[in-house]
Amino acid sequence: MFQPRERDHEYNVTESDGKFYIVTNWQAKNFRLMSCDPSNTNKAAWKEVLPERSDVLLEDASGFAKHLVINERKEGIVQIRVKSATEDTYVKFPEASYVADLGPNAEYETDKIRLSYNSLTTPNTDMEYTISTKNWMFSKKKKSAGDSTRTIMKVKEFMQMPEMVPKSLFQLYIKREHRKTENPLSCSMHMVHMGIVWIPDLI
Repeated sequence: MFQPRERDHEYNVTESDGKFYIVTNWQAKNFRLMSCDPSNTNKAAWKEVLPERSDVLLEDASGFAKHLVINERKEGIVQIRVKSATEDTYVKFPEASYVADLGPNAEYETDKIRLSYNSLTTPNTDMEYTISTKNWMFSKKKKSAGDSTRTIMKVKEFMQMPEMVPKSLFQLYIKREHRKTENPLSCSMHMVHMGIVWIPDLI
């Protein structure tokens, strides 16, 4: 048994470079990252790696031979973080607002990670990120309907419920070759609440 069950305690475990890493809500509403030696996995032996942050939700961590890939969410936007003994960096995506997640990664000893990616202007896409070079490339990309060139603008707002809920409003512009100016096409909402993300499909 890794750790005995406790009421309201949520955690998941991954392994990297001979250590166990635990994403846990123990004394951390937004979760934190801890580690332990395989010889002693009891909670009392866990050591903090990433503390809880009030403005960031730590969602998951996946272990590879020499690095961890960590899913975080800040202001409703997914952040993919790569952490190892020698570096701690974030994947830089090509657009300001998007949805991204780890894809199938069968290789444990690898310098590349596969991600799924989409936004209001980019259809569901598989991408490959090389950790050592910080470069990424699209590997499988579905073709968007129509022949328009789209750009996106992000507007950040907050709304009061009993607490602050992150919300992003997007205004989508469309520019056709025979027009000289950009014209607003529609305004859509990308809202994150209770861990649910909704983005309308492009038509």
